[in-house]
Amino acid sequence: MTIERGGERRTGLVFARITVAGVVGALLVGVVGVLGLAARQDALGEAIADRGTLSAAMLDVYRALADAEAASLNALLVDPQRAAEAKERFREDLFEVHDALRRAESAAAGCAEDCPGARLTTLVDLLPEYSRLVEVGWVGNAAGDPVGTSYLAQASYLMQETLLPAAERANQEQRAAMVDGLEDGVAHPWFLYALLVAGVAGMVWAQRIVRERTRRRNNRGLLAATAVVILLGAVVLAGTVVASSRVGTSTALLADVVVPLSEARNEARKADGQEARIVAFPALGDREGLANLFRKAGERLAAASAHVEAERDLLGTAREALEQWRETAEPMTRPLDPSLDHKEMTAIIVNPREGLHTTDDVAFDAAVSAVIDHHRTLATAAAGSAWRWTAPLAWVLALGALLAAGSVYWGMRPRLEEYR
Repeated sequence: MTIERGGERRTGLVFARITVAGVVGALLVGVVGVLGLAARQDALGEAIADRGTLSAAMLDVYRALADAEAASLNALLVDPQRAAEAKERFREDLFEVHDALRRAESAAAGCAEDCPGARLTTLVDLLPEYSRLVEVGWVGNAAGDPVGTSYLAQASYLMQETLLPAAERANQEQRAAMVDGLEDGVAHPWFLYALLVAGVAGMVWAQRIVRERTRRRNNRGLLAATAVVILLGAVVLAGTVVASSRVGTSTALLADVVVPLSEARNEARKADGQEARIVAFPALGDREGLANLFRKAGERLAAASAHVEAERDLLGTAREALEQWRETAEPMTRPLDPSLDHKEMTAIIVNPREGLHTTDDVAFDAAVSAVIDHHRTLATAAAGSAWRWTAPLAWVLALGALLAAGSVYWGMRPRLEEYR
């Protein structure tokens, strides 16, 4: 009788340990898993909300800066009425730059690391100096003072060597950080998977011990807990796979369409300014540089064309505008041609082709920008879909962990009372 009673106590102790291990283990998996999934969700949210906003803002900064430079130089080449329009366009561009920088600074406040603070500071600090150089250059040029052109040349150098590179680097850095954040946010939680597998193995082992000790086939609570853990693993896996697919769609749209088209637009904006520099203050290599800008814009446009599904007619409009623009500007890409005077070169830059109301560079920019905006919207929607797929996973895991812990206790409680 004493021996039998001692055996029951030992069995009761084993069951108590199984109960504690099962309950604590389920809760521990829940806590670890929820923290890990929440961190991934935060990374995904930051990539979409903050990094995406920063990248888009820096694209707007670059475009507006390049357009401002072209406008500042075009104002030298045209009659007073059109010069006033170019100056107004210049000031509007700078307003757009300031607005985009405010958006970028607001988004940068939410990023945890790799923030573009230095790049933004450079742009914010140097924009007033750039504007001052242009305005003083216009005043001097209107007064017939040759120093006016010198000021504008300094402004152009500041733009080409400092402002545009800072905007481009900031955009590249934030785009890379955004892609990294998206991919981190939907990476498979392998440590959680390992914990869930270990949990299933532990439940199977506990089931075997209970069956051997009680001569009963199965413990319903342990079976329920095992099923819950397996279901949790399946739900997390499925949610992660779907979210990863959505992020893959988003990053593909960015890499295959938005990036090359943005680069094509940037090259075209620089070509617009290059044409004006050739007329206003020509330098060695400018004509060859203009031809290279046209070539690069065409290559980027062709690279994106293979991946564009919607807005293909707009892309066709952009391609046609670029070809017509390149053809019209072709005389300016040749070695210095004495037969092409200042007035003729100015007409190439500022006059639309016959029958058109806008120049080819404006038509190209409008068409490409529309395609960029459309595909950025698609990429953001795909990333947002990934966020929505992963958002409930932490809650599902928390509830599942509580259910598994409760199932273990529910299944083992009668045995604990029986062998108490």
